[in-house]
Order: sequence, then structure tokens, then C-alpha cells
Amino acid sequence: LESYITANPIIPWDDIRYLFGEIMYGGHITDAWDRRTNNAYLSVLINDKLFSGLLLGPGFASPDPNTLDYDGYIQYVESQLPPDAPTMFGLHPNAEIGYLTNWTLNIFDTILSLGGGDSGQGGGSGSAVKDAMIDYTNRCPENFQMIIIGDKAEPLLKEEAGPFVVVVLQECQRMNTLVSEIRRSLTELDKGMKGQLNMSQAMEDLVRAMSINQWPGRNPYHQCFWEAKAWPSMKSLSSEYVDMLNRVDQLVSWSADLVTPCALWLPGLFNPTAYLTAVMQITARRTGAPLDQMTTETHVTNFYDPSKVDYFPVDGAFVHGIYIEGARWPMGEEAGDVEM
Repeated sequence: LESYITANPIIPWDDIRYLFGEIMYGGHITDAWDRRTNNAYLSVLINDKLFSGLLLGPGFASPDPNTLDYDGYIQYVESQLPPDAPTMFGLHPNAEIGYLTNWTLNIFDTILSLGGGDSGQGGGSGSAVKDAMIDYTNRCPENFQMIIIGDKAEPLLKEEAGPFVVVVLQECQRMNTLVSEIRRSLTELDKGMKGQLNMSQAMEDLVRAMSINQWPGRNPYHQCFWEAKAWPSMKSLSSEYVDMLNRVDQLVSWSADLVTPCALWLPGLFNPTAYLTAVMQITARRTGAPLDQMTTETHVTNFYDPSKVDYFPVDGAFVHGIYIEGARWPMGEEAGDVEM
């Protein structure tokens, strides 16, 4: 590399960036977008400004090469390099909040998993687990009667709203799978705690998860299957159980007459993408547009309460439950002049 640079009348910055970004280091990057990000950083850092005080970070400028040797560069970096911060990577300072929050949650989860949620207070933990088991068993909903729902759905599958009917059938089947697993595991645990069955490893894992309010099966080493049959979530056991009951309520209302709600709780589905695909299918049939050339767009409405929506849009569908992480939409006077 030194001979190549010396042989050129000017420093070949483009060649150097290519060597680093595509061969020497970039050659180990398999993802095209990661390589593109890497090359974007190199285009900012490796150029002729590197010898004229290029700002490499907040308060950290490239030194004059005529005043430092190799050891001087090392000493300069060790003494002047600022600590890692979001601004070092061109991010907003608030970007660190999410990282620190997740880091803290992981620490507490690890502490709870090591301690088992047991404070050494005799049978207190076992009593709490038993109370939770009884509560979850009592609140566990009944399975959907798929034969009855299927009979009602059969004539509707050939109509325009057929794709929506397919979605609700799939969602009810998946909910039945999850509810059946919850009821089965809770029933077995109840018999195990009464001495009617031997305590299996899956029962022990269920007790451990309930003692720390963790959705059973989230620990990859546990033999519970709640997580495998549920939707992706990071909520605690108590919160996700309430979430499940809310999802069941939506499906009960939807499957009663198989009429799609005017405003659907989209995150309340196991597979939201299936609903979005159904929206495109219905729109394609109505307009005659080719389905493979269609896409979806998200537009924010001025509805604040989903229950106030009493009609279907001409194209598309009303959905709610979507949020912006770290931000919110302004409302009322806070929104300012809506005509701007």
C-alpha cells in the first residue's frame, strides 16, 4: 500500500476507499446495506481533509501530520478521543435512552432468572404461583368453534370480502392453538402441584416463568410452548395475558358475523401482513388493477377513537394500534395551523 501511494503523484483517495471498503475490510461484510453504510463512513473519513483538521468527532479533530509521528498519533488518540456517545455516530443524544433502557431490562431479567423470583420466604413464592395459576385458568377463554365459523364462512369466501374471511379463519385457528396449549399446561401444573402427576421439566419451567412474571417459553432453555405459539412480544406474563384476552375479544366480535370491523386493531393479529395482503387483493378485484404492481401506503386520519369509525374507506382499510417509538402526533392546539 505504501509503495502504491508513493508511486502516484497525488494520493489516490478513491482507490484507498475501495481497498478498505470493498476488499480488505469490506470484503468481510456480507450484507449489501452494511457495506453501503461502511462505504458512506469511509467517504467522510478518508479524503484530503484528513490532513487539514478534519473533525472526526465532537471535539476530536485530525491532528497535523507534520507535528506527530506514529507514537504521537497513538498518544493523541488515547488522550483526546471522547467517550462513545450517540453524537459520535451522528445520532441524536436521545438514541442512547433506548439502548440504556434495554440494557437495564436485560440486567434485571438476568437477576430474576438467576434468583428464580424466590426471596427465600418459605412458601411465599409457591403460594403466589398457585394464585396466578388459578387466576390464569379462570380467565382462559374458550376455544373458537371452527366448525360453526367455517359453515358461516363457506358462502362468503366467494364474495368480494372473501380474503378478509380467510384472515379471520386463520387468526381463530392460531388463537385456538395458543389457548389450548395454555389450558393444557395450566391443567397439568395444577395436577402436578396437587400430587396427581409427577412434576415434569416443562411444569418446573412454567412455575419458574410464572414466579418472575415472564411469558412461559421466552427463555430459550425452557420446555414451555406458550412463546412458540404466540405472537412476538417482550411484555411480561400479566401484560401479555391481558393482551391475549383483548385479541380474543376482537376475534369474537369479528367471527360472530364475519364482517370486518370498520377499524381493525392491526397489531392484535398473529399475522398482520395477511390482513394487508387481503386489503390489496380486494382493492385489486374492485379496481381491476394488477395485484403484483400494488403496494400499501399509510395515511394518518383525524380519528382519535377507533369506536367512532362507522364506515369503510373507498380503497384500503382503517387500522389502529400503530405507534411511533419516541414520538407522538400533536393534537388540538398543539398541532398548530393544519393548513400549513
